[in-house]
Amino acid sequence: MGFIIGVLVLLIGLVFSVGIHELGHLLPAKRFGAGVPQYAIGFGPTLWKKQIGSTSYQIKAILLGGFVRILGMLRPTPIPSREGKQDSAQVIEARTESAKEIADHPNMKPFYLLKWWQKVIVMFGGPFTNLVLAVIFTTFAFSVFGTLQPTLTLEKVTSCQATSATVSQSEAQPKICAAHEAGLAPGDTIQSWNGQELKSWHDLSTKIYESTPNQPVKVTYVRNGTLAETEVTPQAYEGHSLVGIAPHSDVWRISISGSMRMVWDQMIGTAGLIMRLPQAVYERTTQIFGYNLEQKNVPLSVVGVVSLGGKLGSNGGDSVTLAMRIPAFLSLLGSLNIALFVFNLIPLLPLDGGHILGALFEGARGFVSKKQGKPDPGAADMARLVPLSLAVAGLLLVMTVILMVADIVAPLV
Repeated sequence: MGFIIGVLVLLIGLVFSVGIHELGHLLPAKRFGAGVPQYAIGFGPTLWKKQIGSTSYQIKAILLGGFVRILGMLRPTPIPSREGKQDSAQVIEARTESAKEIADHPNMKPFYLLKWWQKVIVMFGGPFTNLVLAVIFTTFAFSVFGTLQPTLTLEKVTSCQATSATVSQSEAQPKICAAHEAGLAPGDTIQSWNGQELKSWHDLSTKIYESTPNQPVKVTYVRNGTLAETEVTPQAYEGHSLVGIAPHSDVWRISISGSMRMVWDQMIGTAGLIMRLPQAVYERTTQIFGYNLEQKNVPLSVVGVVSLGGKLGSNGGDSVTLAMRIPAFLSLLGSLNIALFVFNLIPLLPLDGGHILGALFEGARGFVSKKQGKPDPGAADMARLVPLSLAVAGLLLVMTVILMVADIVAPLV
């Protein structure tokens, strides 16, 4: 049940994030007077729609994305310097469709007639909303709610005394109860292991894991305010050492500036992954066939992200309430929105970054023309890049299929 709840929470968060992203395009487009005939959440058959003003708001059957249709994204005619020159059939078809769309909505202003800086704002509006959501989700996760972090205080110390229900299991495999034998008890706070001061549960668990089995280790701890010392003899278990303890967890919060740093660090990490995206997709492809399984710095598809949501909803069993899982869900949604922000800014059509680059080129070209005393050539002829846009869209589709298959065959979570 927890897995299903986790999946549903992630899907709702994903749909919400995409919906806000598209609003980030729609609102400034309307503010600058551009026509927006359609705003849709999802793809496929339309389940619900409502006409408000000049825009049809729709919810579709497959809630794994969304789009906003802004009128006249492409210039329907070539720039004056290219008039009479031959263009490819794809470019001509794109211009024809744009001209027809504009003619069908005579009372709406086409996007291509906006000023270059207005185009930048419209296209950046979508990714920007994802950045805002990432900041909000991350701040609430780590600065408001806080996350449960294991401490050096012991919550559980496994007893060596076997109950009747566990006798048969104990006969087959010794119980891990070295800490109990050494006199440690719940509530003790571990200070040092083998003479080395500890700063976190991670330090302690790492040192235990790497200890030599059956070799006594000096451990200092605090009990009821009094410092004490004992010797713990780690037991061998599946190639490493354990002593039979579990930590008490406390809520850990960071400052708002700390949350901002986390967002920044994740942005840098996501950008780094995108810079090596071809290699990362290749590595993910090999993982389908059982290779490079140790490589974890690879992208996930929607399937992988939703599966991770399911794991967050089920890990820890019934002892972890839904309220206790909220920070983890918020953190994951923050990471998802950072990925949407960075990915959509890739300067290639049909992504938002490609349109932003085209608008910046248009502005720079107009500035140069003005300085040279020449007439402004007007809107950039983005229709000429339709073949490139289709090629990029095809590659993105192939990448999506590969990642989805990999997340099913060789899941990382």
